[in-house]
Amino acid sequence: MRRDEYNLKTHNGKIPIANPATGGHRTFKITTVNNKDSDFHGKRIVSMFTGTDNTDPRQYTGFGFVGGDGIIKVWAKKAAADKNWQKFAQMVMWPQDFPTLEYMFAGHCRICNIELTNPESIKSGIGPKCAKGQRD
Repeated sequence: MRRDEYNLKTHNGKIPIANPATGGHRTFKITTVNNKDSDFHGKRIVSMFTGTDNTDPRQYTGFGFVGGDGIIKVWAKKAAADKNWQKFAQMVMWPQDFPTLEYMFAGHCRICNIELTNPESIKSGIGPKCAKGQRD
């Protein structure tokens, strides 16, 4: 992905960020709360995937709000518990400050159309089950 294609001021979506040096990756998600009964209705939340099933929204851990200026304000409770949440916010806000990381958009498998967030699957355009011929 070109780093200027994604604008936190305006876009929602999933952003996998890979570290080629370690082979690791993290997936971040920006969403707008669309529940009129919620105190957070209309607010944009940034979360990070912390589970094993990336199709389950409950396996994303919210850690801050995205302001209209594209700045992420990490929730005080998260920031107090672990300084890494601020670092994650910086990674999402300022990719130019992390030139060794690879930023991507989530995609979809060209065979079965399942959402892809793993960097290798995004690059190949095929999910792991389809790559192994194990589609359901």
